[in-house]
Amino acid sequence: PPPLPACAKGPRRVAAPSAPSQRASLDYSRLAAIGDDDDDDVGDVGTRGGGGASSDAAEVRPPAPSGGAAKPGAAGAVKKPASIDYSRFEGVSEEDATLDASELRACWRRHGKLRRTRGEEPLDFERWCRARAKLGGTTGSDDRAAMDPRGRGLWRKTFLEDAFEELAVAEDRPADEELPKLVAPDMLSAMQGWPGANKVDATAWARRALQTELSKACSTDRAAAMEPGRVGFNGDIRVDALIGRPDNQMAVEVGDGNAVLLIHPDENQLLCGYRFTGVKVRYVVSLVERPSSGTEPTEHLYTGTVEVPELMSGVLPDVAAFTERLRTSMPEPKPRDAHRKALRPILQRLELSLAYFARRFERQLLQRAFAGEAAP
Repeated sequence: PPPLPACAKGPRRVAAPSAPSQRASLDYSRLAAIGDDDDDDVGDVGTRGGGGASSDAAEVRPPAPSGGAAKPGAAGAVKKPASIDYSRFEGVSEEDATLDASELRACWRRHGKLRRTRGEEPLDFERWCRARAKLGGTTGSDDRAAMDPRGRGLWRKTFLEDAFEELAVAEDRPADEELPKLVAPDMLSAMQGWPGANKVDATAWARRALQTELSKACSTDRAAAMEPGRVGFNGDIRVDALIGRPDNQMAVEVGDGNAVLLIHPDENQLLCGYRFTGVKVRYVVSLVERPSSGTEPTEHLYTGTVEVPELMSGVLPDVAAFTERLRTSMPEPKPRDAHRKALRPILQRLELSLAYFARRFERQLLQRAFAGEAAP
């Protein structure tokens, strides 16, 4: 067979003398620095294996290189394995570790958009990664992750699941934080005499688009159940709030008002604004209590309205200023105390969800203006 490479030959073996009385004389003084724990590596005089060799064969280490005596301890120095710090992987799940940076960021953006549709505050990137690692969620599963299920993320399924998923995975350009603020109606009125500008009345389209967007608002306590360590979550009830009416009639009413675009083709500029009065949004809250053993779960339905005396441009993206204009009410009979405590944060998040979808309406108004499709 071909000879083995030098790194695979193993220790050098010295042939044994023909008789035990002529055993080779070995100088072990150069091994004096090796501790007792290393004696097994040196071995005894004789062979470690078969092959027909004499039992008097000796296994020795190669001599120290010429040019001086070997340094004490050099022959027996044992390198310790390198210490690897795994702490930086503690906040990353095994599934997330297989994604590149752009894919992981896309999943995080999806999380942020879905949270905002429900009026919830998204987690920052580091907290989101740690929460996913604790839950063991998989981005490749049907629900993507336990804390960011596919679709609206409510306890109950609705006909808008696919629409919400498409919204969540789409990359908005510009991003929400870069979307320009629309001008206030008074400013738009003052610019009516802008020389060379074309005025476009988009009132009919804007009324329909505003109704459609506001009807998507929702809130839930499901995210609290999915987020590790969430404080204040009541595991005995499940609450969803949706825009709608029990009789399936129009849930969003938009009163008088208008939406106007001023487009200046020569200067490549445009202004958008709107004002609507008498906006009324009707909602339904479903509260399901955990059943006792052997009984069916009990569902309680509560209805109410969110009224906006004047909904206009120039307010968003200031969410606090937007919600101050809302008047949320729940008619009689009032829910009992245990339910009222659970409903209060749900209705607060429903107002924030309305603010998010009002801003989505403003995005659509700008997109149609840039595309030259703002006419009814």
